[in-house]
Amino acid sequence: MFADLVFSGGIPGSFTYAIPDSLRSSVFLYQRVIAPFGEETLQGVIVSFSDTTPLHKVRDILKIFDREPALTAEQVDLAKEISRIYFCTLADALALFFPPGKIQKVTEGALPPRDSAFAGKFRGEAEQGGGALPPRNEGSAGNFRGSELPPLTEEQEQAVHSMLQGNSEFDKFLLFGVTGSGKTRVYTEIIFHMLKKDAGVIFLLPEIALSYQFLQNLKPVFGSTMAILHSRLTPRQRSEEYSRILRGEARLVVGTRSAVFAPVQNLSVIILDEEHDSSYKENRMPYYHARSVAWMRLNKMGHFHGRILLLGSASPSLESYALARSGFYQMLRLNRRATGMNLPQTYLHTYNVPNSLLSPFLRNKMKEHLARGKQVLLLLNRRGYKNYAVCRECSTVAMCPHCSVSLTYHKNGELKCHLCGHTEMYTGICASCHSRQTLVGAGTQKIEDELDNFFPGIEYARLDQDSAREPDFTPELLKAMQSGKVNILFGTQMVAKGFDLPGVTLVGIIQADSALYFSDFRGAEKTFQLVLQASGRAGRHSEGEVVIQTENAPHYSVRYAASSDYESFAASELSLREEFQYPPYRRFLRILFRASQESDVIRAAEAVALFLRGGDDGLFSPAVPSEREREMELIGPAPAPLAKASSEYRWHLLLRSKRSEPLREAAARLMAAVESRELRLHSVKMFLDPDPVDLM
Repeated sequence: MFADLVFSGGIPGSFTYAIPDSLRSSVFLYQRVIAPFGEETLQGVIVSFSDTTPLHKVRDILKIFDREPALTAEQVDLAKEISRIYFCTLADALALFFPPGKIQKVTEGALPPRDSAFAGKFRGEAEQGGGALPPRNEGSAGNFRGSELPPLTEEQEQAVHSMLQGNSEFDKFLLFGVTGSGKTRVYTEIIFHMLKKDAGVIFLLPEIALSYQFLQNLKPVFGSTMAILHSRLTPRQRSEEYSRILRGEARLVVGTRSAVFAPVQNLSVIILDEEHDSSYKENRMPYYHARSVAWMRLNKMGHFHGRILLLGSASPSLESYALARSGFYQMLRLNRRATGMNLPQTYLHTYNVPNSLLSPFLRNKMKEHLARGKQVLLLLNRRGYKNYAVCRECSTVAMCPHCSVSLTYHKNGELKCHLCGHTEMYTGICASCHSRQTLVGAGTQKIEDELDNFFPGIEYARLDQDSAREPDFTPELLKAMQSGKVNILFGTQMVAKGFDLPGVTLVGIIQADSALYFSDFRGAEKTFQLVLQASGRAGRHSEGEVVIQTENAPHYSVRYAASSDYESFAASELSLREEFQYPPYRRFLRILFRASQESDVIRAAEAVALFLRGGDDGLFSPAVPSEREREMELIGPAPAPLAKASSEYRWHLLLRSKRSEPLREAAARLMAAVESRELRLHSVKMFLDPDPVDLM
């Protein structure tokens, strides 16, 4: 007996292996096994069996990794689609679905009958079990939540009704609600309804930190019915959660981007909270977007009770907003805060004083709110103490030796690269001319000095990637904020993402226009979203205020965010996007090249550009009759804005088209040429990123 295996790591094709007699009773389709490959021993996935003896000599599978099949047929079918859409091997697509540890035996414990109430219990308290859920035909979802959740507002009730009425096929919704409008309450109602129908639900959040608050609020409600998947879990914890999902014990999966691949039984609903967030896009091969995968996954499934893709945001991505206007998504609006409070009063002004972050106006506002026993949130989207070190004589900036970015000065005297992690001590001496350096700019650590100076004795805490490295830091910080032990919370964009902090009545946004100066056509959109989301943390339960500081005259993205005017911002930005042929009016395929030698990268990028342009059958040749190919445009090649990262030089080129099909045809032709060695890249790595979120 023989098995065909696929291996991840960009290894194309499948390979035939013999199954030794000792393993014949233990191997299954879609199971991970260990097998020799060249001089290495690799983990592969069994994708088919055969009794036909190969014409060439084959090697034996060495041992099994999982005790049972680790994937469902539905997952494998989706993996095949992902490999086609995101230009990766089947093995690399399959690898997205596996947890890091071994799969426990799925036959342990009885699976729930398909016509019974879902496996699991609602719990009255977080640590203690409650009664089993009544049969599906007894009562409504509202009968089982007791006093755990507030009643739906009229707007929330209408949104829920719109999603559930007559749902029998595949419905797609964009829940567009102002900050504090109770989108999570709507999600919860949909989850209750679908779990009662024995359906499975995946609920995605953009940040691990947000899952802590969701768990705190809803773990007592959903109990063991809910499973958690995110990167902060240990391999063993993730494997245990995966096994619970595979067995059908958990029908609700809460997690970050990769949780979209969870083997949820009878999957019928996928919810993306804060759908605009760029963290839903994977930043390495395969470059999938969780929003697109969610659509692909639900579109392939069919259930008697219908399927729902639900996107939620107070500042939807322009792509989703444009699709909603075209009718692809049904847009549902929540225009009022669930608590009945007004949106916060906003003050917008320019403040650009060297070595000072908190303007006198902002400091006075902080004193007013703190004196009333309220809390303050400050946003500065820059880590570290000072932005960079520059020579006073020759103006040389201290750069990372491995990346084309400046080193950031931290309070402990270190210069750090926030890209590759390189660290060196700050000496104050220029490496080029040996003159004195000066430190320029300011980051979140600098705020500590000003708080110590202007607000002595006030408890504060910082939340950014430096402070949140400890697994328990964020949940403990949120508890301290909710209990009032911390008066001022400050940090990077992490503090702006979805937290409901009842005591926060003042938000200060410092250098609100900083994201506009990067080489990113989405800079205005990211700025608008960050300012709007941060502003939304203020005044959810009592009157709030927001102070927005810009270094220059306020950009239209900041002005519209200050007035919570999404429609005006979208109209202005979409007009520019259309004029310059950017998404959502054009589709991009980015081809990125990386290598340790810059000359190799340039040579490979130019060779690929020549291949795409040249010859009688080139994609842009007049001899090609295909209208779909003629509508494409090739831009580049050129150095990437981030020209070097982790000791690798980076060049890229872009293919642009109105539709995705020509881009996929071009990618398929390019990959075939590389695999057949018609086009040789040698030591250069090539990455294909469809619909890139940024072009850095």
